[in-house]
Amino acid sequence: ALGTTTELGDRFGDPLFSIWTRSPRHPALASLAASGRIGELTVLPAEDAGWSCVQVAIPGGLDGAERILDYLKCAGMDIARFERATVTLADLIERVIRARGAGVEPR
Repeated sequence: ALGTTTELGDRFGDPLFSIWTRSPRHPALASLAASGRIGELTVLPAEDAGWSCVQVAIPGGLDGAERILDYLKCAGMDIARFERATVTLADLIERVIRARGAGVEPR
């Protein structure tokens, strides 16, 4: 497979976003995950003044990200930053192996 890690990450899974919040276990995130509206969810350890980074796979490109951000803000979640995250090489390899094992062709 050829391309940048971002391009390959998108072909083998949904775009990854970082959400900086003081509420990494907010019920709205759990609701989105339970309904399948968001994918892989990773909470990183808290850093500055209790802000944590939640990394989440969001389908639907920027339109999908906008809908998720709107939902989280309307649910009262404190968000300081919301941005596209870079897929790590380890995550990319895992995505490719998972897709190939499931017989899924890249997008």
